[in-house]
Amino acid sequence: MSGGTPPLVALICSNPEMAVRLIEDHRDDGTGHCRSCSSGAQTGHYTFPCNILLDAQDAIRRLGEIEAARRRKVTPEPVVPV
Repeated sequence: MSGGTPPLVALICSNPEMAVRLIEDHRDDGTGHCRSCSSGAQTGHYTFPCNILLDAQDAIRRLGEIEAARRRKVTPEPVVPV
């Protein structure tokens, strides 16, 4: 990850399963608020989409770009000594 990657996005990228869990958990509760962020005393304070969801989606996008770049990479032919 480059120096411009937000720390939370870099952390999420280091564990792709975390990204999937965060996206599953941070959903609209039906009132325009994040179901996970707006629980307990925080009810109604975090609108949907929350920053955690946006960062998890950003991490998934970045991971996809990294994987696509790996697939495009051309492996050079091995050099055989003569």
